[in-house]
Amino acid sequence: MEFSTFKSSKSKEIQQLFTKVFSDSEGEVIGNLTYDIMTGTDAQDLYGFVAAENEQIIGSILFTRLSFQSGVNAFLLSPVAIHTSHHGKGIGQKLTR
Repeated sequence: MEFSTFKSSKSKEIQQLFTKVFSDSEGEVIGNLTYDIMTGTDAQDLYGFVAAENEQIIGSILFTRLSFQSGVNAFLLSPVAIHTSHHGKGIGQKLTR
Protein backbone atom coordinates (compact mmCIF):
# COMPACT_ATOMS: atom_id res chain seq x y z
CA MET A 1 0.00 0.00 0.00
CA GLU A 2 1.23 3.47 -0.87
CA PHE A 3 0.43 6.68 1.00
CA SER A 4 0.93 10.04 -0.68
CA THR A 5 -0.25 13.61 -0.77
CA PHE A 6 -3.32 14.63 -2.73
CA LYS A 7 -2.80 15.55 -6.39
CA SER A 8 -5.44 17.69 -8.10
CA SER A 9 -5.21 15.45 -11.17
CA LYS A 10 -6.85 12.72 -9.05
CA SER A 11 -9.84 14.84 -7.98
CA LYS A 12 -12.38 12.91 -10.07
CA GLU A 13 -11.10 9.54 -8.82
CA ILE A 14 -11.30 10.74 -5.21
CA GLN A 15 -14.80 12.10 -5.84
CA GLN A 16 -15.84 8.67 -7.14
CA LEU A 17 -14.41 7.00 -4.02
CA PHE A 18 -16.48 9.23 -1.72
CA THR A 19 -19.59 8.74 -3.84
CA LYS A 20 -19.19 4.96 -3.74
CA VAL A 21 -18.30 4.65 -0.04
CA PHE A 22 -21.22 6.65 1.31
CA SER A 23 -24.75 5.32 1.07
CA ASP A 24 -26.90 5.75 -2.00
CA SER A 25 -28.88 8.53 -0.36
CA GLU A 26 -25.90 10.72 0.46
CA GLY A 27 -23.06 9.37 -1.68
CA GLU A 28 -23.56 11.79 -4.55
CA VAL A 29 -23.87 14.76 -2.17
CA ILE A 30 -20.68 13.80 -0.28
CA GLY A 31 -18.83 13.08 -3.54
CA ASN A 32 -19.80 16.46 -4.98
CA LEU A 33 -18.92 18.25 -1.72
CA THR A 34 -15.50 16.59 -1.74
CA TYR A 35 -14.93 17.58 -5.36
CA ASP A 36 -15.95 21.17 -4.61
CA ILE A 37 -13.50 21.29 -1.68
CA MET A 38 -10.66 19.90 -3.82
CA THR A 39 -11.27 22.21 -6.77
CA GLY A 40 -12.45 25.34 -4.98
CA THR A 41 -10.03 25.61 -2.07
CA ASP A 42 -6.71 27.43 -2.39
CA ALA A 43 -3.79 24.98 -2.30
CA GLN A 44 -2.39 26.67 0.84
CA ASP A 45 -5.68 25.98 2.63
CA LEU A 46 -5.99 22.31 1.72
CA TYR A 47 -4.01 19.27 2.80
CA GLY A 48 -5.12 16.01 1.27
CA PHE A 49 -3.73 12.51 1.51
CA VAL A 50 -4.55 9.28 -0.28
CA ALA A 51 -3.93 5.58 0.17
CA ALA A 52 -3.54 3.53 -2.99
CA GLU A 53 -3.21 -0.12 -3.79
CA ASN A 54 -2.20 -1.26 -7.27
CA GLU A 55 -2.40 2.40 -8.36
CA GLN A 56 -6.10 2.59 -7.37
CA ILE A 57 -7.11 5.06 -4.67
CA ILE A 58 -8.72 3.17 -1.80
CA GLY A 59 -8.72 5.90 0.83
CA SER A 60 -8.62 9.66 1.11
CA ILE A 61 -8.66 12.33 3.78
CA LEU A 62 -8.85 16.11 3.51
CA PHE A 63 -7.92 18.84 5.97
CA THR A 64 -9.16 22.36 5.20
CA ARG A 65 -8.03 25.57 6.87
CA LEU A 66 -10.40 27.50 9.12
CA SER A 67 -9.46 31.10 9.84
CA PHE A 68 -11.00 33.13 12.63
CA GLN A 69 -11.17 36.90 13.07
CA SER A 70 -9.00 36.51 16.16
CA GLY A 71 -6.16 35.38 13.89
CA VAL A 72 -6.34 31.76 15.02
CA ASN A 73 -5.97 29.21 12.23
CA ALA A 74 -6.93 25.56 12.46
CA PHE A 75 -7.45 22.68 10.07
CA LEU A 76 -10.77 20.84 9.92
CA LEU A 77 -10.59 17.10 9.30
CA SER A 78 -13.31 16.29 6.82
CA PRO A 79 -14.16 14.38 4.81
CA VAL A 80 -12.55 10.95 4.97
CA ALA A 81 -13.41 7.77 3.09
CA ILE A 82 -11.97 4.27 2.94
CA HIS A 83 -13.22 1.80 0.32
CA THR A 84 -15.53 -0.65 2.09
CA SER A 85 -13.43 -3.66 1.07
CA HIS A 86 -10.53 -2.16 3.05
CA HIS A 87 -12.33 -1.25 6.29
CA GLY A 88 -10.76 -2.47 9.53
CA LYS A 89 -7.18 -2.37 8.22
CA GLY A 90 -6.10 0.86 9.96
CA ILE A 91 -5.93 2.85 6.71
CA GLY A 92 -7.97 5.75 8.10
CA GLN A 93 -5.70 5.94 11.17
CA LYS A 94 -2.60 5.99 8.98
CA LEU A 95 -4.03 8.72 6.77
CA THR A 96 -4.87 10.80 9.84
CA ARG A 97 -1.33 10.49 11.14
